[in-house]
Amino acid sequence: MFEFLHHDLEQRAELQGISMADVLDLPEPLSTAIKRMVRGRSVLLSEFAADLGLSSDEARALGVVLAEKGYLIYAERKHSDEEIYRARFARVQGRNLPAAIWETLDT
Repeated sequence: MFEFLHHDLEQRAELQGISMADVLDLPEPLSTAIKRMVRGRSVLLSEFAADLGLSSDEARALGVVLAEKGYLIYAERKHSDEEIYRARFARVQGRNLPAAIWETLDT
């Protein structure tokens, strides 16, 4: 499983953060693991490894690739060696609404 996920991630382009479409495009179990982070939760390396069904070393290697590709942000805990992973969200693009939007909605 590790080789498959690692190879898949290496083939992906770098992002400046993820959208839900990006998460849904990931293979399982990676998609499910990242959805957990998208729900606003930071995840410990041990939890990330358990979600993926991989060893801590394999999960750490995937975490490094995911951070390099712009999917995740990771940092070490202050009182432990264990990393914490969070989803890195893409910036929302502003929308240019027409000046007559209210007139359009009133009809």
